[in-house]
Amino acid sequence: MTEEQMRTLIVPFSRRTPIRSVWPSIVEVLTKQLKLMVCLSTRSKAWKVFIKPSPETKDPLYLQKGYDFVNAFLKGFKYEDALAVVRIDGIYVESFHIMDVKQTLKGDHMARAIGRICGAKGRIRMCVENATRTRIVVADEVIHILGTNERIAVARRAICDLILGAPPNKIFGKISTHAARLDAALVPGPKLLGIVYQICVVQLPQQVILSGDRADCVLDLMV
Repeated sequence: MTEEQMRTLIVPFSRRTPIRSVWPSIVEVLTKQLKLMVCLSTRSKAWKVFIKPSPETKDPLYLQKGYDFVNAFLKGFKYEDALAVVRIDGIYVESFHIMDVKQTLKGDHMARAIGRICGAKGRIRMCVENATRTRIVVADEVIHILGTNERIAVARRAICDLILGAPPNKIFGKISTHAARLDAALVPGPKLLGIVYQICVVQLPQQVILSGDRADCVLDLMV
């Protein structure tokens, strides 16, 4: 087995406990579904995940799919959401830095920009997720978006507008328009197992009031 066929991922310190708790499930997906070989090395200070094909690996693309699955989990997505990368074709993770949108953000201005993305108790982020049928992780100053290319583009545009200070009510109007176009074009979103947030958006002058009810169930985001 050549080194070119092995993929390596470094486990961030903040994801060590989560990956340890779901490691048996990750191994089962990689070995039984994708027929890959996987190893988690914890001997050095930097934990690493090694993935490589086995003699039973049928499709060369399985290696990339397994890598993307573990990479999505390490970036902060829930195990059930990251699993969509394996189950559904066309699901990817796109990442960008807040400074890529506005380079002058520092200190309190950066904190306020992150606050505009998340909203009170994460409600604005959940609104963008539900409207675009994506999953979003805000990891310090880096934004990770999980979904199809078309829906990632809509979510990223909305997040960029929030960073630049656009009012949430205008952003939600744009999202609704773009989401309707995607639905009309039958562009599917991922079918993910997670938490459904039923969010009511009430538009008032210069503000948006959000209220959420949380229910544990299967979130079907397919068109």
